[in-house]
Amino acid sequence: MLSYEQEAMDKMMIAQQVAAWGIHRDAGNWAPLRDIWTEDGTIEVTWFKGTADEFIAASKELTENPNRQPFNQHLFCGSVIEINGKHAVSEARGEVLIRLPCHGVLCDITSVVRFYDFFLKTDNGWKMTKRVGVFDKDMIAPVKYGEKLDIDMERWSSLPAAFRNIAYCLSQMGIDMNLKLPAPGSPEEAALYKEGAEWLAQGAHS
Repeated sequence: MLSYEQEAMDKMMIAQQVAAWGIHRDAGNWAPLRDIWTEDGTIEVTWFKGTADEFIAASKELTENPNRQPFNQHLFCGSVIEINGKHAVSEARGEVLIRLPCHGVLCDITSVVRFYDFFLKTDNGWKMTKRVGVFDKDMIAPVKYGEKLDIDMERWSSLPAAFRNIAYCLSQMGIDMNLKLPAPGSPEEAALYKEGAEWLAQGAHS
């Protein structure tokens, strides 16, 4: 059983990794970002599902393409962390802020998200093995006050309610969307939490 001091230190280190992920992703610090994951780390978010290496390559391509470059920021508002042996799970609430053109109108999109992360304690500290974004809702507004955004309502309505604004606008830019993320209160979300509980249980034997 972890001492209070060791548990507090481990949680602080995991929380630091969660926060560092957002800073490095937004700044394009690819090597430090990659170092947060294990070698076989994975990620599932609105616009991507795959390995950490593939995610970094795709993110780098977006930032270097002036025709497909949304400006984004990841803000983290705190996390709940559970540890068992060398395994941990973290659920961090945050926001993804995106500025991009949609149908010729510059827009701000705010997504409220929970990043559910699986961590493994290695010889080099706590590393992320898997990250899944659970998007609760998103909002869109033109940057210029009074400007009108005309969208295809049929297409917009067909997208997942929790992140349909970001899905609509990014798909308009030619970005393939991952539409099968766990929705709030869905069986998929329950399955994700079950997977997290199983990961924690395995930590006692790792």
